[in-house]
Amino acid sequence: MPSDESENVEDRVAYARMLKDGTLDQCSVTLLVGKAVQAPFVGATAATLVVSGGLCRATSVAKCNLHCSKNIGKLFFINSLRYYFVEFYELNNEQRRRLVDVRQLYEARRAAALEFYHGYRGTMHWRRRAGGEEYLYRIVGKTERSLGPRGQKTDGIKADHDRHREILKSRIATLDGRIRDMARVNRALGIGHVPTIAARILRRLDAAGLLGRHLFVVGTHALFAYEAAAGIVFESGLTATTDVDLLWDARRRLSLALVDVREEGVLGLLRKIDRTFTAQRGSFRAVNDEGYYVDIIRAPEKEEMRAVNAKITAADDDIEAATIAGLQWLINVPKFEQIVVGADGRPLWMSCVDPRAFALHKYWISQRADRDPLKRRRDVAQARAVALMAVQYLGLEFDAKELSALPAHLVQASEALLVP
Repeated sequence: MPSDESENVEDRVAYARMLKDGTLDQCSVTLLVGKAVQAPFVGATAATLVVSGGLCRATSVAKCNLHCSKNIGKLFFINSLRYYFVEFYELNNEQRRRLVDVRQLYEARRAAALEFYHGYRGTMHWRRRAGGEEYLYRIVGKTERSLGPRGQKTDGIKADHDRHREILKSRIATLDGRIRDMARVNRALGIGHVPTIAARILRRLDAAGLLGRHLFVVGTHALFAYEAAAGIVFESGLTATTDVDLLWDARRRLSLALVDVREEGVLGLLRKIDRTFTAQRGSFRAVNDEGYYVDIIRAPEKEEMRAVNAKITAADDDIEAATIAGLQWLINVPKFEQIVVGADGRPLWMSCVDPRAFALHKYWISQRADRDPLKRRRDVAQARAVALMAVQYLGLEFDAKELSALPAHLVQASEALLVP
């Protein structure tokens, strides 16, 4: 076997050129027993991280004394010389570019749809009253409102309404066509993760004016909004679920403009998506024939015994929100809005709670004595993954003043999530 002095790799023209332009470093050409030292060093280091990662996860070890300070292979997050197995990976450049394009397109579509819903929904027509005089009426659902007798003013109101209504309808139709065209590529690129039934439900609630004002996503589905904002994808074990949890902010009463909701209730909206959705009287849960659940939950009121109305609407068979301790903290934290993509390739808008509040609340739930042991470990895994994502990818801090509404003992739990 030739000795280290018998061959000087740096003397070779190709190697000398690569050393000069920076393609290679000195470690790549330094020989030990005739072999470059870089290959076995890098291989041994990578193998150590991979094997130790599997062992840590299998034995629930929370930390290892690995002296490394950066993300390795999008699987490991090292902080303060401590090792974590983080259950997410990053989107590639093409996926990120596509997600930006989808957001911009859907922002325009959603703005047009909201303007149409709140200002140009329904019809306007003339109606002759007794005495022969014509009056202009606007009809939305079962609600009719007179806008006054026919004249220059009401003629202008109707003409303006009809013109803008057609403009918005045309714009929405054009944008919907572009969204349909993009859906197939979105699915192929793998950027759509929200289950189709959940995506359809959230789109309907958004269109009805409930999402982001009266209802907020607080359960596992919120992870889809967080990952989209961070440009990552959580491991499927963290996001798999067959129900969507919606937090009702009971402090806000329904606007008179939400005609459809007031008449049909939340259950009525769900049945427009899937006719098989049913709910027992007084239940907080609606379920369809495939076993998918929609749960409405709320924070306890200060005088809970006097809280007699647990329904969002007055519809006779509507869902009644269930009271759950700890939700009062989530009501008062900042909200987190994000455009995401469903498994059907189409975008949707989500409104959730701040990811830091989600992580702290999840961890608090996991520590409760009455928590189902089967759910406890997943609660911790979700809390830790979201906490690390919030710090590492969104640049958020747990000691920020936005979380001042949370009790001190809850915020202090971030130490357990970030520095176990």
